[in-house]
Amino acid sequence: MSLISFLKNTLDQTLSLEDQKAFLLTSLEQLSAQDLAEAVRFFQSRQTLSLSFPQAIDVCGTGGSGKDRINTSTLSAFLLASMNIPVAKHGNKASSGRFGSFDLLEALKIDVTQPEKTFSRESIAFLYAPRFHPDFKQFADARRGVGQPTFFNLLGPLLNPAGVQRQIIGTAFPDKMELLAETCRLLGRERVFIVHGEDGLDEITLTSPTNVVELREGRIHHSVISPEDFGLNSCAFEEISSPSIDFNRAFAEDFLKGEGIANHSGRHRDLVLMNTTLALVLTDRASSLKEAYQLASNGFKRPASCSRLRITNGKKCPTAISSSHPISHLPIAPLKRRSTTKPSLPKSNTNPLPRARCRSPLARWPTWPGSTKPTGPPRFRCCATPNTLKAISPI
Repeated sequence: MSLISFLKNTLDQTLSLEDQKAFLLTSLEQLSAQDLAEAVRFFQSRQTLSLSFPQAIDVCGTGGSGKDRINTSTLSAFLLASMNIPVAKHGNKASSGRFGSFDLLEALKIDVTQPEKTFSRESIAFLYAPRFHPDFKQFADARRGVGQPTFFNLLGPLLNPAGVQRQIIGTAFPDKMELLAETCRLLGRERVFIVHGEDGLDEITLTSPTNVVELREGRIHHSVISPEDFGLNSCAFEEISSPSIDFNRAFAEDFLKGEGIANHSGRHRDLVLMNTTLALVLTDRASSLKEAYQLASNGFKRPASCSRLRITNGKKCPTAISSSHPISHLPIAPLKRRSTTKPSLPKSNTNPLPRARCRSPLARWPTWPGSTKPTGPPRFRCCATPNTLKAISPI
């Protein structure tokens, strides 16, 4: 039975659960690039919603490593967007006991339901796979019954619904790197890095060399990179592992505030920066890994710009102040009310507040083009409720 026949028969409910599991157990080893490319086109023809962010990149993995670690690619996506590199991050919740990309976004209370709006405003979109590919739920029982990686692990990163042409795909399967690269070539992708850490991670690793297969200008290239190529020393896996879901969430919160070293190992931060580095090379922002790593490190040092989405009192709020603005580093003040009456916003932009700013990240200071000097009081594009409004106070 061909892969396309399997997909069609399962969706038509003419294939028993046992037959589905039997096919999944054997198909991964027999898969060709042509099979995988046809499967991608098949699901693309059936997806319920299509977007067009061709200028964006994607950074994601196939999963399947079985290792406990932080959500590296998700944090890298935030950092890249803060550096004005558009990212369309395709992903899902974890199917096993791990903490997937969208498990983390849910824990951070980040809204993923309006990717078009967040992309146009903040250069980042989180694309929740079940929303675009509901057909996948028809295969869920068989995949759970098999209990091991299948060709669906390879399909996921190839099905980004935003039409991305450049991406980094991490894989836990070193013998499938060439297959993924060849599939991307058949699909007409512009440039792709396939990476596999020799410690088993489906991303660039800090513990050992990382194998890289690159598709560039229709040709496939092979290389090996190591932490030393980034100007770093290698470490033991325990230094970049994650002992719990709570650790993942706490590290993510610290990282997005620019505090990746404060309460956690600096090696976790280094791991995110290394993976961000390759994305900077992918987008031609740097010509060498050491140069790109320095750029990523400088981006991390701007805490207010590490995330274009802020969380305030349990609600997501888009960051309004540019990372280049001289007041972008100032902390958000705690809620202060001048009276017991309901707080209110200024009635117009003519309100004389030359030395005041709204402490909510939802206010934007107007500036002249090419300048960071404010030209007047903040304009409000505020979705806040009385519970999330911050008092206007002197700087």
